[in-house]
Amino acid sequence: MEEKKKDVKSEAMSPFAKMSNEDVLKNLDVDMNSGLSTDNAKQRLEKYWPNALEEKKRSIFKQLFQFFWGPIPWMIEIAAILSGVLQKW
Repeated sequence: MEEKKKDVKSEAMSPFAKMSNEDVLKNLDVDMNSGLSTDNAKQRLEKYWPNALEEKKRSIFKQLFQFFWGPIPWMIEIAAILSGVLQKW
């Protein structure tokens, strides 16, 4: 069973993980000293899109709610309620 897990992991690895650094650079058409040219970088950006995760949009209500949610805000809220109940301000 343990051998199957290792085989699955090795099969799922990128083919670049098994290559030497020089072979990877040749395969990706990159010069180790100068990197990508500006034109080449622009072409790859258009072809593959930016390597970024899309930020999730949060509603204003949810952002406001998060200010009041958590251990420290709870302590402040309890202190405010107790202060009001005991009328000690």
